[in-house]
Amino acid sequence: MLPPKRDVTAQRAQFVDADLIVTLDGYAPKRSIGYSFISHSDVDVVTDFDEGAEVAFEQLARDSQSLVLIIHDTDMPNTDALERRIDAYSDQLNAWHQET
Repeated sequence: MLPPKRDVTAQRAQFVDADLIVTLDGYAPKRSIGYSFISHSDVDVVTDFDEGAEVAFEQLARDSQSLVLIIHDTDMPNTDALERRIDAYSDQLNAWHQET
C-alpha cells in the first residue's frame, strides 16, 4: 500500500483571494492552511500584511475557506506565549477540519 500523498507546503507563497494578495511564510494549498510571522523590528517591517488583510483572513476562516496563523512578534513576549498561540491555532485547526 502506498503512503498518502503529502500536501507540500510552499515557503514564501503568494496567497490570492479576491482583493487580498499577500505573501505567507508557508501555505499548504490542498489543505488551505498557512502561517505568517510578522516582525516589527526586522526586514519584515515593510510587509503586505495590514489590518485589512488580517480581517480578510478572519472572514475566510469563518467561511471555512482558509485558516492562516498570523503571529506578530510584538504579541509574543516569550516562548510560553508563542506556544499558547500555536496550541490555540492547533485547536482551531482541528475544529475547522471537523467542520469541512
